[in-house]
Amino acid sequence: MRYVQLINEFNLTKREAFAIRLAFLYMELSAKYFPDYKHYKIPRKGDPRKCELFRYCWKLMNETRLQPHEYRHYIQSQMSILKNIKIAEGYPYIHPNCLVGEKAWRRWCVWQKYFNEVKKVTEHQNTNYNREIKKALKDDHYVLTVRLGELSNDKLLEEMDFIWRLNKIGVVSPYFFALNPVAKEWLNKSDKTYQGMDFSKRIDKESLAVYKDIFREIPSSTSHGGK
Repeated sequence: MRYVQLINEFNLTKREAFAIRLAFLYMELSAKYFPDYKHYKIPRKGDPRKCELFRYCWKLMNETRLQPHEYRHYIQSQMSILKNIKIAEGYPYIHPNCLVGEKAWRRWCVWQKYFNEVKKVTEHQNTNYNREIKKALKDDHYVLTVRLGELSNDKLLEEMDFIWRLNKIGVVSPYFFALNPVAKEWLNKSDKTYQGMDFSKRIDKESLAVYKDIFREIPSSTSHGGK
């Protein structure tokens, strides 16, 4: 890795090494947001501390007191906002000096406020979603237990046509078909009449954990040779 090579070759201090790390972040993100530009880079040869990009990254470190993990977001904020600034000739000129100064800090504050607002909305949506899926799966568990008496892979497979009809009338939720291995496999192999239905509700690790907690008595294996 070139980053490590530079540290060893030029015997960089801890702070110098971090400035080089920021320079590589700048190179990565500037190329991502502005792929058609010829961006400033750490030179292939010579002391990296003498290049302009390093000097601006060093200045960035001295001007700000961010946590180490925040610098990626900081540099991203500059590129993201500049990407959305239109001038007569296209995009603004991208130079490492966009990382420092009062305007750069303002861009960071604007981006951070927007990011935090989006994060709050997302967390609120996730909370509501998790409540919804938990309630739906608890209702499914109750209905299926009353109907089947016991829950096992074999019993579910035997009654899958009936369970599907319960889904069609809204008694068993789409979450069950999206999360239960037997139901998913059965749906994939079913007649085309059953395919193409909307089971696109977001399924993630949290929803899968909720399912496993509620339907803990059903083995997770899709093998139907037994319970």
